[in-house]
Amino acid sequence: MPFSPTDCVSAARGLRLRPVPEMGTCLAYDPARARLHTLNATSWLLLTLCDGRPRAAIAAEFNDALRSLPGPAPEQGAFSRGLEQLAALGLVTTAANPHASMQTRKDTPP
Repeated sequence: MPFSPTDCVSAARGLRLRPVPEMGTCLAYDPARARLHTLNATSWLLLTLCDGRPRAAIAAEFNDALRSLPGPAPEQGAFSRGLEQLAALGLVTTAANPHASMQTRKDTPP
């Protein structure tokens, strides 16, 4: 599922999260599909950042968080792949950013 940088991304409605920090995972229960998912720490972080902001803002915070961790640099494309996987599982939803079209119109000369 391709995402626009201006799309707003949110965790799916009704999703129930149960962090298991001692194992570096989070259980995500989707009552709409009656499915339980085990998220690794990276997916857990990404899902918690999906709070209705535009994709570009979430990507910036996600990449900053990963860069602040010790160890090797994050994989190129980790954000996009992770977001696509969460969307495929039905754990996130997207909506067009209503402010994006207003911004474009404001910047366009009459």
